[in-house]
Amino acid sequence: MSRLRITATDHPRFARACELLNKSNQFNTTVQRWSPQAMHGFLAGGGRIEAFEVADRFTRYGLALIEGAAIVQYVRSCRDLGLEVEACPIAVLAAELAAQHGEARGVMVATEANILCRTLYEKARFVALDGHWVVRAGMLGPAPVHIRLG
Repeated sequence: MSRLRITATDHPRFARACELLNKSNQFNTTVQRWSPQAMHGFLAGGGRIEAFEVADRFTRYGLALIEGAAIVQYVRSCRDLGLEVEACPIAVLAAELAAQHGEARGVMVATEANILCRTLYEKARFVALDGHWVVRAGMLGPAPVHIRLG
């Protein structure tokens, strides 16, 4: 698995990231859709897209929208579900955010379409608190050992 950070709309992978973000329903923690203008505003305001590409026969990736200590939206192609691919980025990002901010928060908006991702944060040892999922440093679960982030 490789990782790239998108902080501006002129990034070469921005268009593909937005396509995945706006097409994915089943593994999408909020099912929010983003116009180009809204995404530009999000990035210009300090938000970022963390994209994780899987180097195997699926060649799909997932992404997380990060703002401060929060994972405000997490999306994966459902083609690689069952391989624990979704757990690696959450473990890595939560550890980074908790180290930087003392905690990491995750946003989940349950819909009829996104049942596949409803246990994402719980499996990563986040706890439900005030409408968000929260995990503090030292409480995190490990990333899956069969996935190498290079």
